[in-house]
Amino acid sequence: PAGLRLRNLLVALEVGLCAALLVTAGLFLSSFVRLRTIPRGFDIERVLAVDVALPGTKYAKDADLTRFFETVLDQARALPGVEAAAISSYLPLQGESWIDVVKTENDPRPESQLPSANLRFISPGYFRTLHIPLRAGRDFEPSDRNHLAAIVSQSLARKLWPNANPVGRKLIDIGRVHEVVGVVGDARSTSLDQNPVDMLYIPLWQRPQYSSSILVRTAMDPKSIAAALRAVVWSADGDVPVPEERTLEQIMSESVARRRFQMTLVLLFAIAALALAAFGTYGVVSYAVARRRAEIGIRIALGAGQGRVLRLVLRQGMTPVFAGLAAGALAAVAIGSYVSSLLFEVSPHDPVAFAIAAAVLVAVSALACWIPARRAAGVNPLDAIRYE
Repeated sequence: PAGLRLRNLLVALEVGLCAALLVTAGLFLSSFVRLRTIPRGFDIERVLAVDVALPGTKYAKDADLTRFFETVLDQARALPGVEAAAISSYLPLQGESWIDVVKTENDPRPESQLPSANLRFISPGYFRTLHIPLRAGRDFEPSDRNHLAAIVSQSLARKLWPNANPVGRKLIDIGRVHEVVGVVGDARSTSLDQNPVDMLYIPLWQRPQYSSSILVRTAMDPKSIAAALRAVVWSADGDVPVPEERTLEQIMSESVARRRFQMTLVLLFAIAALALAAFGTYGVVSYAVARRRAEIGIRIALGAGQGRVLRLVLRQGMTPVFAGLAAGALAAVAIGSYVSSLLFEVSPHDPVAFAIAAAVLVAVSALACWIPARRAAGVNPLDAIRYE
C-alpha cells in the first residue's frame, strides 16, 4: 500500500505540473493569436520596404533630399507589377520616432495639458500604399507645396475638435500653423500590443529626412522586385547604401518576436510535461496490472466481464490523474495572475484555456491507462493462475 500511494502521488505531481504548464501555454498561445489577428489599421500583404540613409554632406539642402526621394518614387511607381509606392520617415510597428505637442488656434490650455502626436513625414500615396482608410478630406496634393498642410488620425481629430469637422481647420505644431486637409483611420503604427497613438502626417517636402523608407505595394510576391527597387535607388545615386529589403510581414513578425519566444518556450515545457505525465501514468498502471495479474485472472474466472475489469483499471489509474488535475488548475490560477502583464487581451483565468488543457490532459492520460487496462481485460484466467 505504501508503494502504491507513493506511485500515485508521483503521477498526481506529474499531472499537476503538466496541467499548470498546459493552461499557461494555452494563455500565451491565445494571447499571441489575438495579437497577430488584431485589426492593425493597415494592410501588410505584398508590401516591400527599403530603408535609405542619405549622407548629410552630400545632401545639405532640403531641396536635394526632396529631389532624390521624388526621383526614386517616380521610378519605383513605374516598375512592372507595382500598384502603389510612397516614402515615409518611419516604418509602421517600429516604435515612436518624433513626438510633438500640438494644439488648435486660440487654445487657452497650458502646454502640459495639450495632446501630443507622433509625426510621420510622408509622400502622397502613403495611405493608398498601406490601405489606410481616408475618413474625411483628401490626400496630399502638389498644390499643398504652396502652404503648410497636414493630415490627422481620427483619435487626434477627436481630441482637438471633438464636435467639429477637422478638415479646413488650423493646427499648430512647433509654432507652425498647418491646414488640416484630411482625416485617416487610426493605425497601430507603434506596436501591435499598444492602442493606436495619435498621428500627425506632414508632407515629406516640408520636412525631408535623411533617413526614410521606400514602401512599394505589388501585385505579386514583393521580393521579386527587390533587385529592381535597389537598382532604382542606385540609378538616382550610386553611392547610397541600400540595406536588405524587408516585407511588412517580416517587420510585423519581428515586432512580436519576444512574445513568440515566450509562447514557444512555455509550449515546449508543456509538451515535455505532457509526455512525462503520459509515460508516468502508463508506467504506473502497467506496473500495477503486472503485479495484479493473478488477481485479475481470478476476478475474470469468478465472472467479472472484460468491461468491468477495464473500468476497474481505468478508475484506479485515473484517480491520481484527476487529483493532479485539480491541483494543477489551482496552480495555474496563481501562475496566470503572475503572468497577466505578459498577456494580450486574454484573461489569466480564461475558461477556454483551462477547458482545453483539461481535455487534452484527460484524453492523453486516459489513453495511457487504456492500453494496460485493455491488456488486463484480455487476461486468460488459467494462464494468470499458472503464472502465479
